[in-house]
Amino acid sequence: MPLKIRFFGRLADNLGAKTIEIDKRNITAKQLLEVLKEALGDKSRYLFDDHGNLRAGVLVVVDGQPLSMIGGENAKIEGYEDIYFDTIDIYEVEGGG
Repeated sequence: MPLKIRFFGRLADNLGAKTIEIDKRNITAKQLLEVLKEALGDKSRYLFDDHGNLRAGVLVVVDGQPLSMIGGENAKIEGYEDIYFDTIDIYEVEGGG
């Protein structure tokens, strides 16, 4: 089963998609981000800066845990043989008042 990646708010609007699926398993977060850059093409600019790093204010959450809390780019994104429900949520943090 592929990884399900969900986008929210203005980010979903800018990308033109709320959800995409990537058929990859047992990869690192860094590898996932590289695959995501390729999948999004020119629209990846909404997630990544000119140096290829995630833009400030973009939060990546894997199965409810911020990427920074589970090992950052080295975090393993793995599935299970019978049940594979890894969901990667990507948010754009917005200010308000």
